[in-house]
Amino acid sequence: MLPGKVIDMLRVKEGNTLRYPFEIDALSIEIKGSTGEVISKSALKRLLGMASGTYNPQLHTLDVLAHYLNYENWDDLIVNAESHDNASEFADIKSDSLHEGDLVHLGYEPDSTLTLRCLGNCRFVIAECKGSKLNVGDELEVLRFSKSCPLMVSKVFRRGKDIGSYLAGRVSGITFLELEGKNRKKVAQLKGISK
Repeated sequence: MLPGKVIDMLRVKEGNTLRYPFEIDALSIEIKGSTGEVISKSALKRLLGMASGTYNPQLHTLDVLAHYLNYENWDDLIVNAESHDNASEFADIKSDSLHEGDLVHLGYEPDSTLTLRCLGNCRFVIAECKGSKLNVGDELEVLRFSKSCPLMVSKVFRRGKDIGSYLAGRVSGITFLELEGKNRKKVAQLKGISK
């Protein structure tokens, strides 16, 4: 399912609620007319959460949606969506504001969770990991964590070797974000998107 922010942007551009089959039909036609690309009605229903099951769309499909919303590509849409009118819905944790030992707990679809321990200087080590291609012990370089946006990892270090960048939660964005300060109670809790 798409992040709520993106669904809201589609509703505004389309001028309807995107709740009914005829509205999805109209969106499919509008996307084809605007971009020259086709996204099927069934794919749109899955993207909008109107169909059951897990759906992992192709990046091309997400890029077509981004083009329809006047963005260069999906990554550009997600990064720049904060400037949309409802930007207050985003919750941020800036890495340079954290202290060594602080913990960042986050989740993203489908059913993935990470606990990262801050090492300082925007570096983290994975303390706990479920449902991710990242591993416990991997060190990450992350500038910020933003609810409803993908986790953008500048660098992943595995056993001391730089294995490149990583993008997690490409479709859902971060759905749960929590900060726990070292030697003190949880200092921020930011609940994510509900299904």
